[in-house]
Order: sequence, then structure tokens, then C-alpha cells
Amino acid sequence: DTEVNFLRAAKKHNVFSVGLINSWDKVTARCILRILPDELIVFNENVKAEVLKTNYMKPERVFVSGVPQYDHYFMPVATSEEDFRKRFGLSREDKLILYSPIGGQFSNSDWEMIDLLYALNDSKKFGDNVKILVSFPPNDFIREEELKKRPTLLYQYIGKRFSETRSTDWEITNKELAELRDTLYYMSLIICYSSSISIDAAIFGKPVININFEIKDNEKLLKSPTVFYKMTHYKKAIETGGVTLVGSDKELVVWVKKYLNNPLLNRDGRVKLVAQQCGFMDGKSVERIVDLLLKHLS
Repeated sequence: DTEVNFLRAAKKHNVFSVGLINSWDKVTARCILRILPDELIVFNENVKAEVLKTNYMKPERVFVSGVPQYDHYFMPVATSEEDFRKRFGLSREDKLILYSPIGGQFSNSDWEMIDLLYALNDSKKFGDNVKILVSFPPNDFIREEELKKRPTLLYQYIGKRFSETRSTDWEITNKELAELRDTLYYMSLIICYSSSISIDAAIFGKPVININFEIKDNEKLLKSPTVFYKMTHYKKAIETGGVTLVGSDKELVVWVKKYLNNPLLNRDGRVKLVAQQCGFMDGKSVERIVDLLLKHLS
């Protein structure tokens, strides 16, 4: 609402305006633009096509920049593998699985899924020398009482929260971005529900497994994490073949073992996913946005 009011005032006073669609799901899953800016920045051609279809923007007024928050992924990783493994107490033989929970707003079973993954791994279902690192969402809150119940849990919790409300006031520091980049670079594969971190993992060429089953009954659709696979933006990601959906814990075990034995499996699909969602892979998306703004200022 605040942005709409700013835009309305800008139009009233004849001030040129540039908008930014700042998420891959914003156009199809979240909103119709109530007031159009003079120019609109989008991440990729995929989002541009969605904007043109639903929001009556002229094609010449939609600028494709690439994904600015992915720029740092195309920079060299500065941390050595030895230092990374020391950070999490990993041996040289350990293979690292990253699990990224969807968060309490969208699921009532994050902790149960963590317990399931750890139980499967403790019984050697994933193989020998496998460790699971849980990376909690940066815009969510962690339940300390649940952590205390699991003293051996290996986890990271990046992000700074400045509000008591989820997703309203938070930021990721450069140091934390570097930690996330290190994790994605050195991990073996990622397990998650529907999430943009699937793209992050694919950028580093790492196998992506999405959980398409639930282990706890839900009375509310909002608390059903599998419902998001039906959304327009995520269906497009799945269609690339870069994301493997598993419909049971047995199927999960099968695909984890497949990917640990052959990380190149389904590589072409991940390449397609990155090409579809990144737009550019040169680490210069911020540069393109700045150049566009400077052009309008001049």
C-alpha cells in the first residue's frame, strides 16, 4: 500500500517512476498491479511475458535485468573446502545434504520433517558418511524450544530480523550471503519443499529434490506445503526437469542415493531451470539496473 501511494503521488506530480518485480512469483501468485509505473524492471523473459499478459504494460517499457540477489553467486567462492568443513565439523569423507524448511507460515510439520530426515540418515538409508545441515529461512523465526529438544542438530540460521512479525523487516548481511554461497557450493544436494532456493542450488549445479508428500494432517490449506506445486510460477520450474519431486519417504531415499552416487544426473534440467529463471548469469544484474536508472536521470 505504501508503494502504491508513492506511485500515485509521483503520477500526480509528473515524476517519472520505475517499478521492480522483486520475486519470481509476484505476478502470477500474489498481485495484479493497481497502478502501473512508467517503466518496470523484471528478472527474466519469463516474468516479462507474465507482466505483458496480466498488467497491460507495453513491451518497450519492461526491462529485463537478471536477478540482482543472485549476482554474488557468480563470484568466486573465497572459503576453502577445508575451512568450510571445519565450520560445521565435517570430515573429508562426509557428504553434506542441505535441508531448507519452508517455514512455520506455510507448514505445521517442519520439525517432523527434520526428525524424519535425521532418522533416515541415522539408520544409514542414505548411505555412509552423510550429514544433514538444516538451513532455516532467513525471513522466519526459529523456535528455540524445538532446538533444545535436538541438541545434535546441525543447522545454520542466516538473516537479521528487526521485527516480531515474519517477513516484514529483515535483511541478510554480506557475511551471511557468503556463508550461504559456501554452503551451496560445497553441499552434495538440497532437499526442500517448493522454494526459490531450488534455483540457488541449481546455479551451483547441485541436485534438487522437492518433497511432494506430507507427514502430518492439515486442516488448513495454507499449512499444506505441497499445494504450492500447483502454482503457475512453480509449475514452470518443474517443467524444466531441474527439480525432482518425490512422493514418499521411500522415493526420497531412492533419489538421495541416486544423486549422491551420480551428481550429474538430470544436469540438463538444472541448466534449463537456471536459464529460465536467471535471465543473465554474468553477475551484473545490479549494474544493469543502475545503468537504467542513470539513463533516466540524465
